[in-house]
Amino acid sequence: MTDLSKIKPAHTQRRCALVYVRQSRPSQVEHNRESTQRQYALVDRAVALGWPRDQVSVVDEDLGLSAEMIVMAMAQNQRVDALPRDPELHRNYTRG
Repeated sequence: MTDLSKIKPAHTQRRCALVYVRQSRPSQVEHNRESTQRQYALVDRAVALGWPRDQVSVVDEDLGLSAEMIVMAMAQNQRVDALPRDPELHRNYTRG
């Protein structure tokens, strides 16, 4: 299916391959298991295309989360990142 001539040694030697596994809702994860398995199987496809196994990473942290939930989590992380780095000040911000 993929034109192998497009994948050059420069791709497989310098860059890692990322496999992004995505289902938007927990019910999709539960009921579409074959789809999820096929997405994870893309790791084997990347290896077959020339990436060393240790250079293939799976991104699945948001599996089963809607875009709204992801945006909310990102916003929370940004608020935490905005907290002062001084430990004493941080304690003051995080108390009740």
